[in-house]
Parts: sequence; structure tokens; C-alpha cells
Amino acid sequence: MVYTKGTLENGILEFDVNTKSYKKVESIERSDKTYFVIMTPKRNTIADAAIEKL
Repeated sequence: MVYTKGTLENGILEFDVNTKSYKKVESIERSDKTYFVIMTPKRNTIADAAIEKL
């Protein structure tokens, strides 16, 4: 799990290690790519309080 101060649109991101770039995709299709599933919780959590202190 990774926390970020910025914002990302919910969905699946395909990350290309060679070019260090990412793009939003609809499905996980390739084994040579790294995928991240982006979710935003509907309520504040303990993690949100910790991020604010950074």
C-alpha cells in the first residue's frame, strides 16, 4: 500500500519501468508491465492523520 499527498484518478494505472511513465487503462493485459489499482477511501482513516503530519 502506498500513500500519496497528491491526487490520482481512481482506476488502473499501467506503469512502464523502461520509460518511467504511466497511463490509465481499463484492464490488466500485459505481463511485462506493472499495474497499480488506485482507490480513494470514502472516510478519513488513521493513515490520513499520519499523512497530514508529514
